[in-house]
Amino acid sequence: MNINVSYKRIPAPARAEVERRVDDWFGQHLRPLMEAMGASGMAVHLVVRHDGGSAGGYRVKLHMHVPPKKILVAQGRDASLGLALQTVLERIRRELQRHRERVRHQDEYRRKERRRRLRQRKSQVGNLDVVVIDAANEAIEAVRPRLERAIRRELAYLRGQGELRSDSPTVEEVLDEVVLNVKGRWQGPVERDALYLQLLKEMHAVLVREVEESRAYGDLVSLEQAPPADAGDQAEAMVGEEWNEFWQPDEMLRLEDILPDDEESPEAEVGEMEELAYILELLRHLPVRWRRALLLHRFDGIPLRELSGLFGCSTERVEGWLACSRNYLHEKLVDAGIGSEAAGRFLDAGRHG
Repeated sequence: MNINVSYKRIPAPARAEVERRVDDWFGQHLRPLMEAMGASGMAVHLVVRHDGGSAGGYRVKLHMHVPPKKILVAQGRDASLGLALQTVLERIRRELQRHRERVRHQDEYRRKERRRRLRQRKSQVGNLDVVVIDAANEAIEAVRPRLERAIRRELAYLRGQGELRSDSPTVEEVLDEVVLNVKGRWQGPVERDALYLQLLKEMHAVLVREVEESRAYGDLVSLEQAPPADAGDQAEAMVGEEWNEFWQPDEMLRLEDILPDDEESPEAEVGEMEELAYILELLRHLPVRWRRALLLHRFDGIPLRELSGLFGCSTERVEGWLACSRNYLHEKLVDAGIGSEAAGRFLDAGRHG
């Protein structure tokens, strides 16, 4: 648990006692609550303020960061510090219960909606001629490994940025939807690289919708709303379940998903694995389109003119993204002590005009 406590306007004679009581409250009440609800890894910030004067009371405000990208807030105010802390505890318990229940229902709804879309796409594909379907399957199967790597790569970074949960959607779910969407619009034979670009464009569209839906369901529950009638029972039933926490892309993104297929010794291109982990972390902080353009161009072999069509912009603009990305990464790698030569070797790996 990452805990940060700020004390404001606490009278000097009472400071040590206030800190002791807050520490005891964390250990005896808040920490057990968070552990019981699977939230022990969350970041917590607590502000304890004294209103001043001999009759002044205490105001306590707690912020808790929970996935995906939520901040739960609970406040308490009383002449007694103990009662103010107790109010905060009761309110944050209620907020945690609401949040968990909302996330659970959202996941169920999104899974049902995804299944509905897939059934609809399969129905559309089923109306196509068998010869057309076989031709589409054969063509898509030829680029399927490349597409799967691209999907895994995008999911890794979107999850690392907290835009998507670590378990939904899966690589297979995105792959199925992308393939079905392209099959449903199949117009006949298409060159392999052109087909791959179509699939990439559809992949981006699918993931954009996933991120938008994730954000749409991200509103906080107001502290002023009454809890559901059965919130306590529902929370008890969910005790022991684990929340999906954020994870960094280097935990699941594999080396072969980044480097080009024709590299005989990919480790030699990036040096030690520690350097690779740092490089992946830097890539995570690039704007989405910059990162996509860089990886697709440098490591997937897609020319600039094709990228401009994929992103719907001019070749000059894509060149600008690549230049900015390369300069940023180069300077960061050099600052980290990796060295100009090693940094250049990584950024030039798989480079295509």
